[in-house]
Amino acid sequence: RFNESSGATVADSVGSLPLTLSGTYTRDSDEAPTGRKSTYFGGTDSNAVSVGSGSIPTGNAARTILIVTKTVSYARGCVFSHGEGMARKGFGITGNDSESIVVNYWTWSEDLPWAQASMFSDGAWHLLAATYDGNRAFGAYKDGEQISRVLTQNLSTTAGNFYVGSAFGTSNRYVGNVADIIVFDRALSKAELDRLYLALNS
Repeated sequence: RFNESSGATVADSVGSLPLTLSGTYTRDSDEAPTGRKSTYFGGTDSNAVSVGSGSIPTGNAARTILIVTKTVSYARGCVFSHGEGMARKGFGITGNDSESIVVNYWTWSEDLPWAQASMFSDGAWHLLAATYDGNRAFGAYKDGEQISRVLTQNLSTTAGNFYVGSAFGTSNRYVGNVADIIVFDRALSKAELDRLYLALNS
């Protein structure tokens, strides 16, 4: 949760993987639909980073990574990234040069163009989720809306750091607010994500 009012540590609610903030950020920022405050990332030099992967799924393991965020600019901004920026060794959600949002596996030919950035960069809070089932099928969700694709090969996400607000350290800085990130060790169904969306907005 990114709702702490001060300090440079983002606490992990299960205690296994705290993140450390750096650069230009603002704590105790706008309130999300969850009723909790958020952290604002300024886009020039800010991000939050873990040390290692903790219990976040790696390799070809199934996973769902869900994020509550809002922005007014997605141009090449990376909401989160995990692993490393090599083919199928990374996992994330980022913007690209054509102003589309993609679920990114750093294979480019298989990254999933999601939607025009204008659908997200409206200054409203959105629930974004990226899922992978461990058998080449992955999905992307915005507020319960789904797109999907089957990869030609399995993932091999490395046990690198987990970044929020940048791609693997210093590139593709994100401008916007982040309130919550939730990681699951399986691919949630659309019905489950719909229930989470309703719960987070209630």
